[in-house]
Amino acid sequence: MQLPSQEEDLFETIQTILAENRLPPYLLELEITESIGLQGTDQVIQKLTKLKTLGVRIAIDDFGTGYSSLHYLQKLPLDTLKMDKSFIKEISNEKAGSSIVHPIIELAHSLQLDVLAEGVETDSQHQKLVLFGCNRLQGYLFSPPVSAKEAQRLLTAS
Repeated sequence: MQLPSQEEDLFETIQTILAENRLPPYLLELEITESIGLQGTDQVIQKLTKLKTLGVRIAIDDFGTGYSSLHYLQKLPLDTLKMDKSFIKEISNEKAGSSIVHPIIELAHSLQLDVLAEGVETDSQHQKLVLFGCNRLQGYLFSPPVSAKEAQRLLTAS
């Protein structure tokens, strides 16, 4: 795979990579940071919308750690809201954690967004997130971070 030049359009680069690797676009989810989303410029929205026309999924990462704007959450062409692990860590504290996590999940669902909880480390966190309707979970409870080679080995092992 060749790295794109700075002038090359992100859309064309991703389209080429998908074709070269014969990857269906819906299997690729690009993450943007909350700060990029907050820029909310028409140019950012146009680029993300163009990627969505390819079928690529768009996620906003570490939601809730920056200066979240519900206006841009509604405007951006998102598929997934990735809830920051700092919220998940606090979910064990019944009142504080649940009073934030549950409404975030409900808000995301009302915007037709999937919710991915980062940093799930305990069975208790897992159970509460499932109870709250969280769509996807990731964290050390399931696996520590692994290299691409190790991920391939794990996915093909049966």
